[in-house]
Amino acid sequence: FPDFAVAPGKFMAWSRDARSFRSLAAFRFERHASTSFAEPIRLSGARVTPGFFDTLEIPLVAGRGFDAGNPADQVVLGARVWQTHFGGRTDIIGAHLDLDGKPFEIVGILPGSIQYPAEATDV
Repeated sequence: FPDFAVAPGKFMAWSRDARSFRSLAAFRFERHASTSFAEPIRLSGARVTPGFFDTLEIPLVAGRGFDAGNPADQVVLGARVWQTHFGGRTDIIGAHLDLDGKPFEIVGILPGSIQYPAEATDV
């Protein structure tokens, strides 16, 4: 998180030393361009820390949240983009989505009832 409101080291220390909370998570909003479809599209996104979905106890429709291995190459789809551009298919887990010229592995899908951190979050 190069442009984060809290220094990454401080966030990591808070996460490590937290006694009042089971876990902490952070996010920041982003915009992306995707060329994975017939026409390029813009997607709204949120970069989140590993454990984000577990911390907020957000159940996924399919797949999982981010693992500690290489979360920078993983993406969880919001319900809107999943329905609109993938037809609501769950067999897309493991497929790749191009964001800003880089492939991301689709590891999970958010349910339509979850619109966090913002209503229009696509990825």
